[in-house]
Amino acid sequence: MFSPHTWGNGIQFLANAHLAAGTTGSPYIEFPFDPPEWTEMQRDVGLTDTTRIDDEGWVVLSHTPGFGFNLDEEWNEATSVG
Repeated sequence: MFSPHTWGNGIQFLANAHLAAGTTGSPYIEFPFDPPEWTEMQRDVGLTDTTRIDDEGWVVLSHTPGFGFNLDEEWNEATSVG
């Protein structure tokens, strides 16, 4: 059995979620989602969309190429150092 643990930003979460989805014997993935203290918006800040968790607790992965995310260029530019 393989159950990845990820407690970071949305990119790290999506990398581990895709890893879990592509393996057999991975029934769970631990990830940051504990509303109202830790929400999808907090985890996925800097991305154009959030990865949705459905009402039954399933992660809804995107069908777009790669890991299924796009960077929020405006947010990243506004918050970059230097």
